[in-house]
Amino acid sequence: MTIQFNDEFVVRADPDTVMRHFADIERVATCVPGASVSDIDEDGYWRGEMVVAFGPKKITFRGRVKCELSAETRSGVLVGGGTGAAGSANVKMQTRFSVTPERDDGSELPLSKVSVVSEAEVSGILAGFARTGGLALGRQLLRDFAANFEKEFGANPQPRTDERASLSALGLAVRTVFGNKKTS
Repeated sequence: MTIQFNDEFVVRADPDTVMRHFADIERVATCVPGASVSDIDEDGYWRGEMVVAFGPKKITFRGRVKCELSAETRSGVLVGGGTGAAGSANVKMQTRFSVTPERDDGSELPLSKVSVVSEAEVSGILAGFARTGGLALGRQLLRDFAANFEKEFGANPQPRTDERASLSALGLAVRTVFGNKKTS
């Protein structure tokens, strides 16, 4: 099952600063709910994992992702994939993004628009789930990433904890259906 989407978000920082932040892969990974990276292999891929909670059941996806960034064009490509549930759930993905100046909203802070084009191939036990709600959930995951990126790197960075929470599929679904009200 292939999921494709285009989306965008705004960060309170100038485009060059945003690109410098994207180069800090370990910190950027903390902005993805449930994700972490451990090290980089000889082929330039970051190894890591993403823990997804489906109610009380958690699936840990282990995989790798390669990040190619161009400061000159203010763009990047992420290519990777992973497996979970003892190999019965698989994801391959490619995400392209570009960073451009955003119009001034009247504040003194510069703004940047991050445009994202993503494609994910989901197979195994999660293919049906991806077919019915994958696009909406992918967009919500990007919104969560954008909010976390703004907290981590925006104009007013907030202190972070070292505690890594799982990505809650239920919480993601609730925010997708009812908006971005806080769910716990």
